[in-house]
Amino acid sequence: MIEIFEKNGKFYAVGFAISDGSTNTELDSKNPNKALQSRPVHGSVFLEMTCKSNDTCVGRVYSFDKGKIYPIKGTLKNGIFSLKVNMLWGPTLEWKRLSEEQAKPFVNKRLNVQSLDTTME
Repeated sequence: MIEIFEKNGKFYAVGFAISDGSTNTELDSKNPNKALQSRPVHGSVFLEMTCKSNDTCVGRVYSFDKGKIYPIKGTLKNGIFSLKVNMLWGPTLEWKRLSEEQAKPFVNKRLNVQSLDTTME
């Protein structure tokens, strides 16, 4: 599960639970910043973007698997956020907001997003 939140005029995303309710225990071992290689993936920000009033967003996404940052474009339509990684053959990801009922099992796993460090690299 991810949460998208606003802080200081930008939007960020952080992972806080796996869909089965467990927590990711991996470390950010491929981060090019050696000081961040021992931080947990759980609770680490991986998306930063600015959005315009017409529901179009631009920014960057961090890949924990590759330790690289990629430019992105995103759009919000009909409750679905589509994120396109701007690179040759870059994937498009789609995220749908959970209903209150779907979100209930994860409420106690949410993080205090306002206290999170937004450093990705």
